Amino acid sequence: MSDIKLAKVIKTYPEAYRVDVLMLDDGTEISNIQVMASLATNRTGITDLPELERSGEKDLLFSQDKDAIAVLAYFALMPVVIGFLHPTTTQMLFKEKDRMVYRQKYRVRSCNHAFTLNTAIWMPFFPSAIRYV
Repeated sequence: MSDIKLAKVIKTYPEAYRVDVLMLDDGTEISNIQVMASLATNRTGITDLPELERSGEKDLLFSQDKDAIAVLAYFALMPVVIGFLHPTTTQMLFKEKDRMVYRQKYRVRSCNHAFTLNTAIWMPFFPSAIRYV
């Protein structure tokens, strides 16, 4: 049995930074799994766990662009989401080198922040189209 597994996220709880998932290997549903953050203390941190467009759908079918695939590791038999894999089709990967894109999902519109690391240019883009800096 592997200690690292993949799962489809079926519901997010941003207020608790937790998710419900369906395991890809056997379809088992696991609820209320904590998501690891890149920075987390009781007064500081970075969080971004948006509501999924297909929230609550309990099937292993994929929509190609609206799903989240979680990477789970087990610590003392307790699962923890240690990261996410990009779906096979995504708007978040680019051929350009030295490009970092941070994109938040809002209910009405999307806000995109693109950073070109070699020149440190910051440019916000609205609503959801990515333009190149």
